[in-house]
Amino acid sequence: MKGTTTMGLCVVTMFLLSAIVGVSAAQAGEYGQCKGKDPASGRAITRGDFTDANCLSLSVGSRGEQDKGHFEWYPGPSPNCERQNRGEYTNSSCTVKSRRPHRGRYENPCANPVGGPLIDCAGYESLSGQAHLAITGAPTVECKNSKDLGKITGPKSDVDSITFTGCELSGFGLKCTGALQPAGSIATYLLETTLIDNGETGLGGLQPSPSEVWLELSNLTLSNNPNLAEFECEPGGATDVRFRLYGSASGVYNSANAMSVSSKQDFGAGKGEQDIVAEYCVNEALGGPNCKNAKATFEMLNVATKGNEPFEVRTLSFPTT
Repeated sequence: MKGTTTMGLCVVTMFLLSAIVGVSAAQAGEYGQCKGKDPASGRAITRGDFTDANCLSLSVGSRGEQDKGHFEWYPGPSPNCERQNRGEYTNSSCTVKSRRPHRGRYENPCANPVGGPLIDCAGYESLSGQAHLAITGAPTVECKNSKDLGKITGPKSDVDSITFTGCELSGFGLKCTGALQPAGSIATYLLETTLIDNGETGLGGLQPSPSEVWLELSNLTLSNNPNLAEFECEPGGATDVRFRLYGSASGVYNSANAMSVSSKQDFGAGKGEQDIVAEYCVNEALGGPNCKNAKATFEMLNVATKGNEPFEVRTLSFPTT
């Protein structure tokens, strides 16, 4: 009898461990939302996998069952239309307004309180203070602030574009300007962001520590790839310096494992991975024979992101008890 009991405990223990490992592996560096209501039905969750509002603690019963919690994890971008009594829409895509207010069965969870136009729940805005680009053998490009508009597109991906303002070539007082931008403003091309967790490798060959998750900026498949940005400093002046950036830069995500509308990130030396190459040309067009290529380090600290709806980035090492 004792042997049977021991064997039974071993089986249960193995089941619990496999469940925890399986869930953890599936959530490595992943965007998502932890919800107490099912977006499709609007009903409160009663047989969810998690017991807490951040979806960190697995609901595991004495027999190994994993469906006793009141929260469930939904990976990827937040849906723009959810089931909701007294909503403003009559269809599941939130495109048909109800004839009378609050008589629909669906709602855009990011709509304003008076039932305004649909808002993309996967969208976000990021702001930062000073940013600079240090280039080996060339002056540093410094910018006073930045604004980033983006959208989560999958469990590990999003797209965005960053606009830097108040940019100049340090020590020379030359304003740096991107194509079709106001003087001193530089806009990147549309960029791809990928979440990189411990055990995964960035484009530069490194990986985060067990307690980190990185946001990697690159341009592998979008327009103007593989370039990140192009700009000129004092175009048309006696000294005209042109820059073209390509490669990737990863920053550290500082707000993992918590549902929130706000988060923060840091980019810079020792803050993730830097694999940017800068082509720079003095009084010469990009691609000219005298242009030079050099390694560059991009720094932008305390980047504050605000989502249109609360979201979470879960790491491989999130707690499970």
